[in-house]
Amino acid sequence: MRALIMGGTTFFGKRLVAQLCDDGCEVTVATRGFTPDDFGDAVDRVRFDRTSLASMETAFSDSRFDVVFDQIGYAPDDVEDACRVFAGKIDHYVFTSSNAVYTSPGARLTEDAFDPTSIPPGRGRMTELGYSDGKRQAEAYLFQHAPFPVAAARFPVVLGSDDPTERFQFHVDRVVRGEPIVVGRPCGRMNYVAVQDAGRFLTWLGTTRRVGPYNGGCPDAIDAGEMVERIGWFAREVMRSGP
Repeated sequence: MRALIMGGTTFFGKRLVAQLCDDGCEVTVATRGFTPDDFGDAVDRVRFDRTSLASMETAFSDSRFDVVFDQIGYAPDDVEDACRVFAGKIDHYVFTSSNAVYTSPGARLTEDAFDPTSIPPGRGRMTELGYSDGKRQAEAYLFQHAPFPVAAARFPVVLGSDDPTERFQFHVDRVVRGEPIVVGRPCGRMNYVAVQDAGRFLTWLGTTRRVGPYNGGCPDAIDAGEMVERIGWFAREVMRSGP
């Protein structure tokens, strides 16, 4: 299987690339080329600008892939460009989406809580639309207009030690410094997914040629109190190990 990963040098994108390589796929990683990786000769590399249709056409004009994994698509204009560039050149497209597409929080949300065919896809990039609406409209464009089969991975918060957003680490650091964490009550339960599992989930969507939206998360959810307890445990481990 020939796989292209747009993005793939950070966080669960790295796990996706590693898993595909382990599975014997021929992997090409396409990025701006600013972030180094540790894959050596195991992958091919392409430099491109995801926000430029001309750059994408130049980078992939002579390419053919069995599956494309889109880690850096955030809005309808992004995926419209991809549909133009990859039409007739790929067999499957896996879009990394988010559970931010759901407009109302709720327990045990299923994929049909947001139907991407129910809204007209707009235009714009994430800088104009914001993250949630950008992902929502990107899904809408793909599932209504893509000229190839599409799967969308809707992830909750992804946890890992190398999370570039440092969401979890931010709170651990506050506890280590003796600063408070303020949690409103009552709080609902939230789902999370480990970074390694996110990479495996994306690989599964691509290698099994799944079609449609899929929630990717842990079997169980935890509430804010349980999360604070886990933050406290990590903070104690940091303080125990010393600087």
